[in-house]
Amino acid sequence: MKGIVIFTIVFIFFTGGAVLSLLYSKKKNYIKKTRYSEKWSETTKNTINWIIRILAVILSLVLLIYVTIPMAIDIPNLISGKYNEYEGEVTSYKFNNNYKGNILCKRTIMVNNKEKFTYYFGDPVEKGQHVTVVYLPNSRFVLDILE
Repeated sequence: MKGIVIFTIVFIFFTGGAVLSLLYSKKKNYIKKTRYSEKWSETTKNTINWIIRILAVILSLVLLIYVTIPMAIDIPNLISGKYNEYEGEVTSYKFNNNYKGNILCKRTIMVNNKEKFTYYFGDPVEKGQHVTVVYLPNSRFVLDILE
């Protein structure tokens, strides 16, 4: 159940980010009036505005293609309970945060030197520990790591 709630929150977050990025790209003027921007020509201001628009569209497309669409495809699997499982021994474990008490940190594990999983929520594992990774097939979103 915890994995479903986390999946929903992450899906809404990334979908919202993609949509907001697209909406932001429709804004007319991104440059606020400051003492520096007053010295810029209209051509420079227009060029910067177009660059920001293009970057916003690129960001939204990347979020849609690599995160939101695979997660959306996994929604039926999540509802019906069709998860993939991979069982094996943790051969490497990487924890990308200096604060070990934080549960929102990126954790990367390699199981049997074959499959790499990245997850952000849950308890850390130890190298050599036997685990079963429960994940969704398209997005490879880790729902749970069972010992």
